[in-house]
Amino acid sequence: MFTDPSVLGFFFVGGLVLLERDQSIFSTLYVTPLKIHEYLISKVMSLTLLAAVTSIVLFIVIHQSSFHVVPFLLAVILCSMFFTLLGINLAVRVKSVNAFLYTSPLIVIVFYLPLVDYIGIFDTPIFFILPTQAILLLMESAFRGAPIGIYLYSVAVLAVWIGLVYLWTYQSFQQFLKDKCFT
Repeated sequence: MFTDPSVLGFFFVGGLVLLERDQSIFSTLYVTPLKIHEYLISKVMSLTLLAAVTSIVLFIVIHQSSFHVVPFLLAVILCSMFFTLLGINLAVRVKSVNAFLYTSPLIVIVFYLPLVDYIGIFDTPIFFILPTQAILLLMESAFRGAPIGIYLYSVAVLAVWIGLVYLWTYQSFQQFLKDKCFT
């Protein structure tokens, strides 16, 4: 369930942005009242909604009512937001879908490292600074429950990472538009 919202957000938005680039959609952003923030938020929210709906349907079908919905939805929503922003950031930096697909493992692998601990291969406290660890803790607490500190830690770490990647993506997208439209 971790990979569904992350892969959906990251790879799907990468394809969308690259398709929009090929169709010269971005040139129109300068003549419409649509702001970069609004564009980014619309992409993040639409893919996050899609990830949340599909994940909750899958979870209900598989686990019926034997899980806590709030930590699960928090994990899915925050995971999707983070990886969607990361996907946009990479998509504006590459020239083609192939370049996106070849480059994406270099970025995603860093954030997937806590999965190594989750499956019991390697454990280090450094993983706790990565957003993936927070996502995994929230997903795990959907089944076992968790102390309030786990929820606070997870939401705080994810909020910081989402904020940082949003600022980075905003700047990257702004530079991309300047390069694309004025060169």
